[in-house]
Order: sequence, then C-alpha cells, then structure tokens
Amino acid sequence: MAAPRQENVRQLILDTTARMLEQMSVSELSFSQVAREAKIAKGTLYYHFANKEELLFAIMDRYLDEQ
Repeated sequence: MAAPRQENVRQLILDTTARMLEQMSVSELSFSQVAREAKIAKGTLYYHFANKEELLFAIMDRYLDEQ
C-alpha cells in the first residue's frame, strides 16, 4: 500500500527552503539538502521545481505576495 500523499508538499518545500536560507547562502543550498530536511524524496522535489532557480523564484514570489 502506498503512503498517503501529503496535501501541501509544495508549501512544505518552500517553507523548508526559506528556513534553510536563514542559516546558509544560496550557493550552499542543494536539492539533496532540501529533500532531506523536508523528509521527501528528491524526485518529489523535482516534480514541483525543475531546478534551484525555479525554487528560489517561487520563494521570492511568495514573499512579494505577502507584502
């Protein structure tokens, strides 16, 4: 039986990445680290974001929407 799908995986990824960026620079951040910290498969991360730049743009968009 497959594990239940988490509803807000994209939100989890964004939250995790934003929290990690408080502790490290963008150049230090990797998809592997984000996946490990968010407790998701690396493939799941690639399903939602094609690359690190796309992920960072999504974080910036979320921040601008909040403003």
